[in-house]
Amino acid sequence: MICSRAFASLLDFTQWSATALAPQGVWMAMKGKHPADELAALPSAVEVFHVEQLQVPGLDAERCILWLRSTKEAAAAL
Repeated sequence: MICSRAFASLLDFTQWSATALAPQGVWMAMKGKHPADELAALPSAVEVFHVEQLQVPGLDAERCILWLRSTKEAAAAL
């Protein structure tokens, strides 16, 4: 598992860390609002398989964690 919080765009995060991701590994990225634009920019080699909405105590703002993984085709190429 590779996780980030307020690090970079999803595209940069997954590209920069792809070589460190285990074949069955996942990325977790904490974001504010649901990042539709960033998701649209992801290549087909990366898929989002879960989005979890968060409520942070004492914080009145949107937060979510995105769970991503390499697609089967991308994993086979590694």
